[in-house]
Amino acid sequence: MALHTQQNHPPAKRLGEIDWDDESQLLALVEQCVDQKREFNREFEQQAFRNAAWYMGYQDLFLSGRSGALKRLANPANRVRLIYNLIKPAVNQLVAVLGFNPIRFEVLPATDDLEDADVARRDTAVMNDAQERLNFASLISLNDLQTIVAAMSFLKVCWNPFGGAPRDLVRELGLEDEEPAEIRRIFKGFEPFEEVGALEVFVRPVSCVYWGPPGSQFDEADWVLDINERSRDYVSQHYDIDPEELASDYETLSETYRVSDIRPNGQITRHQPDLDKLLVRELWVRRNSDYAPRGRHVVSVLGKLLRTQENPYWHREIPLVPFYFWRLADNCYPVSDVSDMLGPQSDFNKNKSQQSEVRELSSNPFILYQFGSIRNFDEWNSRPGGMRSYHGPTAPQVVPGQSIPNSMV
Repeated sequence: MALHTQQNHPPAKRLGEIDWDDESQLLALVEQCVDQKREFNREFEQQAFRNAAWYMGYQDLFLSGRSGALKRLANPANRVRLIYNLIKPAVNQLVAVLGFNPIRFEVLPATDDLEDADVARRDTAVMNDAQERLNFASLISLNDLQTIVAAMSFLKVCWNPFGGAPRDLVRELGLEDEEPAEIRRIFKGFEPFEEVGALEVFVRPVSCVYWGPPGSQFDEADWVLDINERSRDYVSQHYDIDPEELASDYETLSETYRVSDIRPNGQITRHQPDLDKLLVRELWVRRNSDYAPRGRHVVSVLGKLLRTQENPYWHREIPLVPFYFWRLADNCYPVSDVSDMLGPQSDFNKNKSQQSEVRELSSNPFILYQFGSIRNFDEWNSRPGGMRSYHGPTAPQVVPGQSIPNSMV
């Protein structure tokens, strides 16, 4: 998605110079990250959009360099334009291969001691319980699909304080008789969230996540930006703020285009902005001994700071895990084989379309006549192939093309 904002903020400072209690500095920092995303991630996102469109079968689309929109190729002569989608079955087969061996979590004991073996067994039970509740296999399949098509995808693991009442895993997993010290050891990482709700995992596309400074590897990035489209009521409820204080990006957003804007009939429409929707910027600053020893978490919408705090998770890590199709060791952007399939797929479609057109003309030749020479026009015009007229005494001449060598047939 494209972000165009018109907010006035002071120039953003370096991370080491930020006052984490200064709202104007934090807003300037977040908007600077948004601007970098728009500038440096545009081509990568556009290629991901085009790959997704072609995977879905909309293979007569191209990306406009000016607007970034998906446009349909013009066909003024009503030529035959067939699409034989070979990309989708190839991708689906690869997704199936990746899902053939599902992920299974197993916690290994720290030592050969029987007590450690029991703790490892219980830890494994906790992991498997969470895996089943989250429908993990379906999430991984969707993540694999995004990774193959767009070259990259992310899993975001977070706690949703509005996800329902906390579960008593100690009772559900039959651990009531364990010593408190052992229970704390089993549920390490769960303790800070005793009062919150459910664990949630989301698949995040490349169009929503960006990291910096530009050119850095994700694992070495100083910060990661995650942009979510949320309703005004959602933001008001989750961040305890008056909805009237919230401004929508779509009030100043000029253009937004998404693959989801393709209608079932293949028609492309510009994304219709909804003023009730807000683009929530979630900035995660990696922990650094100089300026953020516990990391930072900053959440804002257009012109409004919603939250600033230390990283709330006990491990202090950014809760986004990248998945790459493949990439070179020194390249921050991965590559998808789907991008390389677009050219051969286009040639295949053209070849099949030309063959169909040739067969159509061969089996249903049109009648060429001098204009005004036929009086019972309706009788002739009803024949397969139709009619073409010419003016003047001489019929137009067809210039034959070069013959195709037998070796290329």
